[in-house]
Amino acid sequence: MYEWKSPAGGTAAAAAAAGSGSGSGGGSLDKRAFFDLPSLATGLVTVKDYLLASDVHQGLFFLRYSDASRVLEFMSKDFDGRDVLTCGVVIAEPKLHFLAADAAGTLQMMEFYGKRDTNPEFWAGQRLAPMGLLHVARRVGVAASVQLASRDGRNRHALLCGSAEGGLSFVAPVPDPQAAARLAALQAHMSATLPHVAGLNPRSFRHRFIRIPKALGGGEHHRAPLPPRNNSGLLDGQLLLGFPHLSRQQQAEAAEAVGSSPQQLLEDLRAIAAAATFG
Repeated sequence: MYEWKSPAGGTAAAAAAAGSGSGSGGGSLDKRAFFDLPSLATGLVTVKDYLLASDVHQGLFFLRYSDASRVLEFMSKDFDGRDVLTCGVVIAEPKLHFLAADAAGTLQMMEFYGKRDTNPEFWAGQRLAPMGLLHVARRVGVAASVQLASRDGRNRHALLCGSAEGGLSFVAPVPDPQAAARLAALQAHMSATLPHVAGLNPRSFRHRFIRIPKALGGGEHHRAPLPPRNNSGLLDGQLLLGFPHLSRQQQAEAAEAVGSSPQQLLEDLRAIAAAATFG
């Protein structure tokens, strides 16, 4: 990590313009800190003093920069060993959610709990906690942060993802936790009970690849799907947006199964569409 220092008496913008010419009279880059990733860095996202880095073979690394000691402190990482092509941060104030897009076309969302989580699976916060996984069958290579319009004043950022095949995906936070729980239950019901095109169940497809083919080593690796408690944080919008197109009887049956009403579920979907508006 470097810090840009402008020349005395000049602004940073003017120094950059001067330095881009002959190289004389410009500012300088001073070394501040470094962190050695295992293989190859494929992505880097900063949020204030925090950094999220992705490695081509070793998943995500969550770091914090300390200006006083000039070091990048290791906070947590993904120990599942995936070939990550890019990474991104979904902001839902006051929480940060980390997205990893791997070479097999799978998106996985994770969260940093820190020492406040007593679950031994997360090693006192050193392991990023999985939130959800979605197979999109596209190699997502870029994830751009987009600020969302907010009615309650809270800071929210979504991710607009582009794939090597030319497709676009949009990952946005759900503002209401209760609505998220209802939609997760609705997603499970629709996946399990409704007939699907050509008999292809979305759950089997979306969770098809858990680990990914080693891009440089060859051979595919698979793992058991995430348990339900660790796989409800990433909703399948393509499936859920089919709810308004169901018959009234099917909507009523689905709403009864999840302990809600069709009107409430439709309102939840409308709220998500409104919240996903660019700021």
